[in-house]
Amino acid sequence: MGTIYATNITPDSSGIGNYSEAQFSEAVRHGVRADGAQLYPAMPYTSYSMMTDEDLHALYYYMMHGVKAQAQHNPQTDLPFPFNLRFSMRFWNMMFANNKMWQNDGSKSAEWNRGNYLVNGLAHCNTCHTPRGFMMQEQQDRPLAGGPLGSWYAPNITSDEVSGIGGWVMTSWCSI
Repeated sequence: MGTIYATNITPDSSGIGNYSEAQFSEAVRHGVRADGAQLYPAMPYTSYSMMTDEDLHALYYYMMHGVKAQAQHNPQTDLPFPFNLRFSMRFWNMMFANNKMWQNDGSKSAEWNRGNYLVNGLAHCNTCHTPRGFMMQEQQDRPLAGGPLGSWYAPNITSDEVSGIGGWVMTSWCSI
């Protein structure tokens, strides 16, 4: 597809320093910059959409108060047609982005719910490890099953005992 540059997310004015918390939320959860331009889902807003208000607030506070501001202007992403049409991400988002905020599944344990939130939300494991379809959308029927991702192959991290990590033996280290 081409090269997408990571942008400055320090609290400098060349980064996110002028973002209000609401603008930060729109960028993190919905892929919309403060100037209204769409982000590419290389910024995993498709996973971060499930972030709780409390976690988003803590992240915003940390980014604005715990990260040193660095003046670093962002190189322009230069993708070939049609990927260079940033506005087209609005249509992609309508078709494929999940904008549901986190909700516990009452039929599952607290540990399962926390793991799901971490794996599919904050850690966004699904962003790399879920196979992609023709339009680069996550294939929701094959979560975490692995697949090619550019020049890299994301391994299957499901509980499948043959092709995933289900057959791995977990060990714990303890000090005496």
